[in-house]
Amino acid sequence: MKKIKKRHKKERIFRTTFFLTAAFLLIFFSCGIDEYYYLEQVDERNITVTMGNIVEIIVPPVNTGRFYYFSNYSILYRIYISGNHIPSVDIMNNLSVISPDLTSDYNRFLYITDPTSSSLPSASTFRDYFELEFELLPEAGIDISNTVLSERGGKLEITFPEIDYEYPATVYNDHEVRLRRSYRPSGLLINPKPQDDPYFRNTPELNDFINAISDSNADVIVREGLSEHYAYISMYIVSMGIDSNFSQIYSKPTHIGVFKLPDAPDY
Repeated sequence: MKKIKKRHKKERIFRTTFFLTAAFLLIFFSCGIDEYYYLEQVDERNITVTMGNIVEIIVPPVNTGRFYYFSNYSILYRIYISGNHIPSVDIMNNLSVISPDLTSDYNRFLYITDPTSSSLPSASTFRDYFELEFELLPEAGIDISNTVLSERGGKLEITFPEIDYEYPATVYNDHEVRLRRSYRPSGLLINPKPQDDPYFRNTPELNDFINAISDSNADVIVREGLSEHYAYISMYIVSMGIDSNFSQIYSKPTHIGVFKLPDAPDY
């Protein structure tokens, strides 16, 4: 009789433990676990600058099975107007000569670009930087608008001409494209000037202090009182994605470099 009571007691304990465990697991999985989103940083060894005005970027392919929330790579930029002419920019020595604002921005990004740091960017990290756009040249004869800087990766080469009046030359996977400032009707740039030349060339409207405002050239920083006006661009490459809340997420940025923009013909 005692053995039967002990067996029943053990069975009650087992059933109670089983149901409590099942209830816990049900609650645990129904509540869900906060997913950790991570996008790989582009290795700085993938970026090569030659002669101070030619940059080659090996854009790595992305495993979208693993990183299913990846959307695209992006190059973020900001333009700085300087009174000093430096054809080939030395990051270690020339930034403050070009612009104190450029030095400040570069130093602000240093920690977050460091692969060994635990700091991760958010949308506010890039509040003063804008997304560079690619425009397909008609003579290319193909539509690569959906593949530029996509998960497929490839080789991107940008040449900032030392001769004025030319456009920065860009080749992506052997197809020629043209760089342009953020000009889409998405609120990135509301009314950029000059409207007829958004192609990263130095113009009077681009370097005019009056136009460097949020409603116009928000991607340009100009210091008042300059006697000469030279334009420089600083660029970072990042991986971008969308989390389950439809919020933009970023990888750590990698600095591409600082380059002098050519003067436009009307300058």
